[in-house]
Amino acid sequence: MQIRGRHWLVLWLFAFLAVAAIILSRGTRSYQLARELDNARSDREALEAVAADLQRGINEAAGRAAIGRAAERLGLRPATGAEITFLPLPAPDTARSR
Repeated sequence: MQIRGRHWLVLWLFAFLAVAAIILSRGTRSYQLARELDNARSDREALEAVAADLQRGINEAAGRAAIGRAAERLGLRPATGAEITFLPLPAPDTARSR
């Protein structure tokens, strides 16, 4: 059976439509991925802002002023000179280091 001219036309039309549909679906998917990537970047920026706020809070809570206020609230006081004991470190053994 020989394919006639109109059959070739229909065959090429279907091939063209199939390729066009594939290109259109790839373009649509790329736009969806770009939108998801933009959303992920926005989420990351928001999370980085929250992390920066939390780190700032940690730094403030660990500061000398905050610790001093907490110590006063607990009734603690700084140690006097007589209450401080320095412990000497043993001299390094030169025989073991060789």
